Amino acid sequence: MNLPGVYDIFLEKMNDYQTCYMISDCHFGDTDLQAGFPNRPSDEELVKLINSRVGRKDVLWILGDCGDIEYVKKLRGYKILVAGNHDQNLTAYKEVFDMVFAGPVMLTPKLILSHEPIDVPWAFNLHG
Repeated sequence: MNLPGVYDIFLEKMNDYQTCYMISDCHFGDTDLQAGFPNRPSDEELVKLINSRVGRKDVLWILGDCGDIEYVKKLRGYKILVAGNHDQNLTAYKEVFDMVFAGPVMLTPKLILSHEPIDVPWAFNLHG
């Protein structure tokens, strides 16, 4: 994977993968969310949509609020979680994700990945 500027610790883990995808707020299994947004895809449909893009040799970052790990098990790729405010049991997530971060991640000297916005003038913040 050619990702200029990415810190070596990430490149070492992601070196054998092809494409990097980022999503957030899947909220798998959240029945309140389903009720509030009737046109939202079902959890199974969301898994199919994600897997229609993400292959086994890709990296999938989820920028928080993942939800039920049973759906995460069905997702393809090298899975990385940057925990959000609804991601409570990080120990359980570590069983299905390849990497789990409790808070924001500095992927490069100028790129921060997080669930919620971080206002810093010196870097770009990609968030959920």
